Amino acid sequence: MGFGVTLVSLKRRFDGKMYSCPVTWLSGSSDRLGFKAKSPEQVLGFFENPDGKCFLFPDVHMDPDLFFFLQDVETMDLILLPVQDKLTE
Repeated sequence: MGFGVTLVSLKRRFDGKMYSCPVTWLSGSSDRLGFKAKSPEQVLGFFENPDGKCFLFPDVHMDPDLFFFLQDVETMDLILLPVQDKLTE
């Protein structure tokens, strides 16, 4: 038994329920892969309705540097992954 996940985007339907959509380089539920938030309010708005974008880049004064969603292929559970990345010479 293995551990399998897929990158997904989330979108709120007209009835208010959230659904997930697998994302690849050639397909997804939005014309953009990511959203660059400029304020904490925009970050909260993204989590309320990501509108099909799978990557969130918070403002530079917020941590972490990146959020994205994965979905377990067996259980269909959603996994929110925050990533903090610092590059130095």
